[in-house]
Amino acid sequence: MAALTVTPEALACIRQTIEREAIQKPLVAIAWSEGQADLSRDASGNPVWVREPAGWLATVLDLAEIEEAGGAWPSSVVELHGYKFSLSEMATPPQFAGCTLAYEEGKLVVHESAI
Repeated sequence: MAALTVTPEALACIRQTIEREAIQKPLVAIAWSEGQADLSRDASGNPVWVREPAGWLATVLDLAEIEEAGGAWPSSVVELHGYKFSLSEMATPPQFAGCTLAYEEGKLVVHESAI
């Protein structure tokens, strides 16, 4: 299983999110995003680029909502610190080993440790 450290601040954020959003079946989903770029045009026809860098994404979801819609969570789920986590690793680096889930600037973030 992947080794992921979860800070007390991240656990507090998870707990507060569950309470604030009245989440029935919480799932902390963590996945790697390759990043993306999207080109659109403003009202004057000028190009507007929106870029999202590659990096880890972390959020708290409600499995009850997914199940009510007739779906099932596509990734394996593990129990950590009393919560269900979905750790969606890639076949190639980066991996979870040595990563830390933290809470900074109002959101959950994943930090990779230096090798």
